[in-house]
Amino acid sequence: MKILISEDTDIKFETIFNTLLKYNNKIEIERTTSINETVRTLLDSDFDALILDMQLPQFKKEPFDIVKKGGLEILQYLEKNNKTIPTIILSTGNNIREILDLNVFGYDFENIKTSTFYFDSTCWENDLRSFLSSI
Repeated sequence: MKILISEDTDIKFETIFNTLLKYNNKIEIERTTSINETVRTLLDSDFDALILDMQLPQFKKEPFDIVKKGGLEILQYLEKNNKTIPTIILSTGNNIREILDLNVFGYDFENIKTSTFYFDSTCWENDLRSFLSSI
C-alpha cells in the first residue's frame, strides 16, 4: 500500500507515520508539505490513499503562508482531474468544524471517498486503521 501524507507539521507527521508503520510496516509512505507540492506529487505518482491536512502553505518555501482551507484546494484539484484516491482528512480542533461543514458550503466530492478524523481525539488511530482496511 502506498500512502501520501500531506502535512506540514513535523510532530503531527511523525505521529501519523509511526501509527501507519504500527498498522503495517510494509506501507510505502511519501510526504508533502504544501499545496503545490501535493498537487505535483499527485500528478506524477499513484497512491492508494491520501492523508490530508486542511491548513497548508501554498508553497514549500513559505511555511508561514498558511492557506486556511488549503486541503480543500487539493480536494478540488482531485475532483476536477477525476482522481479517485481515497482521502482521509485528519485535522485538529482548530478547523474541524469547517471540515465537517464542507458539504454545507456546497463542496460535494462525489468521486472521492473521504473521511474526517479529529487528530486530537483518542480514537483517531483506530479510525485510520479501519478506513485503510476498507480500501
